[in-house]
Amino acid sequence: MQDAAPTYSDLSLPDIAGLPAADTLVLTVNNRLSRRLTLELAGLLRQERQVSELPRILPLSAWLAESANELAFESDEDVPAYRLDSFATQLVWTEAIRIEEAERVLLDASQAARLSMDADVLMDEWALQVPSGADTDEYRGFARWRERYRQTLAGIDAEDANQGYARVLRALEAGRLATPRQLVLAGFTDISPRFHRLLLAFEAQGTAVAQWRDTQRVLSVAQRFEAADQGAEWRAAAAWAASQLNANPAGRYAIVSPQLEAESPFARRVLSQALAGRDGAAAFAFNVAVGRPLDEWPMARAALAWLRA
Repeated sequence: MQDAAPTYSDLSLPDIAGLPAADTLVLTVNNRLSRRLTLELAGLLRQERQVSELPRILPLSAWLAESANELAFESDEDVPAYRLDSFATQLVWTEAIRIEEAERVLLDASQAARLSMDADVLMDEWALQVPSGADTDEYRGFARWRERYRQTLAGIDAEDANQGYARVLRALEAGRLATPRQLVLAGFTDISPRFHRLLLAFEAQGTAVAQWRDTQRVLSVAQRFEAADQGAEWRAAAAWAASQLNANPAGRYAIVSPQLEAESPFARRVLSQALAGRDGAAAFAFNVAVGRPLDEWPMARAALAWLRA
């Protein structure tokens, strides 16, 4: 059982703009949010003064990589010769799995490597321990692959992003990394045990931790709509989008479908009709973005497997 998630004070974008830029670090959950906050904060500061300094705004992954590079200048730090990117990490996993399964038939070593990469990170991120007696043949196979993978990394004097995270965390807990006076978190909905350790290490060095609150988002009451069939569902969703855009043409709205890859041609046709211009007015612009099916994402697939078990 995980401990209760920590709580931090909320800061709006104007609050962040008022902090001393040189002593502030903003960590975001991904690159997109980092770019968004940088643009919005720069625009806000331009309204107030001609020359302004932005705080450092970085995705967590970029800050970890930057901090790992800083540790290379520590005289007593045992720094690996190579840091593997995602592609190279998967290649090493694939080779390790093929060696371990040399006497057994494995249909797709590359797919097994991708899943093992995700499992390796999740186990370290959430401090997962499989008790004796609860392990399965699949888990024991993964444990063998993981051990072979780490032996291979040690043999080539390399580390991946997951091991780099662990090295940065140890250095931060030991007080060997410079820390800002103020740390602001943006976009982190879940605080894993490893990330919690990282935040505690910041606080132990005197850093105040807060979280960014997106004041542009207004909570609404969830409603349920039942349609007669798939076509009626899409036509109702398109009509809803048209009504929202008619009321607020500058607004941004989303329709999320779990099967968009199969439905996209029909969705485009229905949306084109619903958002077409009327009485000489211009049509509303829209975009249909198709991603991987939800059940192909490792975490979602694992959750669905637990529900089916």
